[in-house]
Amino acid sequence: LEAIYEHIGIRRPQGDRGEPWAKPMPDESVIYLVIKPFHKTAIIEVKGYGQDIERRVEAKLVELANKGFNAVYLDLHLKDPHTAIVCERMEELGFFFSGLLPDYSEGDVLRLQCYNTRVDYDEIEAVSPFTFKLMDYIKGLDTKWRALH
Repeated sequence: LEAIYEHIGIRRPQGDRGEPWAKPMPDESVIYLVIKPFHKTAIIEVKGYGQDIERRVEAKLVELANKGFNAVYLDLHLKDPHTAIVCERMEELGFFFSGLLPDYSEGDVLRLQCYNTRVDYDEIEAVSPFTFKLMDYIKGLDTKWRALH
């Protein structure tokens, strides 16, 4: 994330990110689901973390896969100190890095992605050395791509 911030010329304080265990998570998460049926994609935006976050996101993944959705994106707010812990849990569900959305929704957002199909990275046009490097990083996180290469 720091490399992306630097590349796009945005400075963010990198000081104390907070201690997630200092403030316990409530029981219920606050999530919104945006469906894009034409593209067979969906976005799960997490507005507030709760103890049920893994169960709810996993249930949405199964539901969307059963309905034929090819990609699910997950937006995690970077201002919340629980994001680091939740991100690790989401990676265990199959999500991996997609991008950084500065000033997107009440602050900066880390976008993760989970595919129910194979991505043909050769079809993606990168236009700068930085985007080539970023795409290589993302390919390395994609378990379906790694399994074939």
